[in-house]
Amino acid sequence: MLFCKHPFFQAYCDKNMEEHHIKKEYIALVQGHTNYKNKKIISNIARDRHNAKKMIIHPNGKESVSIFNTLKNYKDCSLIQVTILTGRKHQIRVQCASLNHPLSLIHISEPTRLDV
Repeated sequence: MLFCKHPFFQAYCDKNMEEHHIKKEYIALVQGHTNYKNKKIISNIARDRHNAKKMIIHPNGKESVSIFNTLKNYKDCSLIQVTILTGRKHQIRVQCASLNHPLSLIHISEPTRLDV
């Protein structure tokens, strides 16, 4: 999330987010061992019609795109870096679960501006 105290900067930040000039990276601890090297995950995410608080992968959902990289494997889990190219609700959680590597922990890194 990005908040600005001044309306001018909020509009500036919104525009940069919309045009993908701000890179959104996360570090997550997932269950099991992974071996991701720039693995691109494309899935459609929608609200679960049986549980309104839950998001699921569904053919009629909105497209979500992420890039996964394994940073380190531990005994029963893996530390991964996730770069999201879209911003869907619970995107990382849903995509990790779909790969049979549910989240154990997630850390949100500082946003960085891409020089394009």
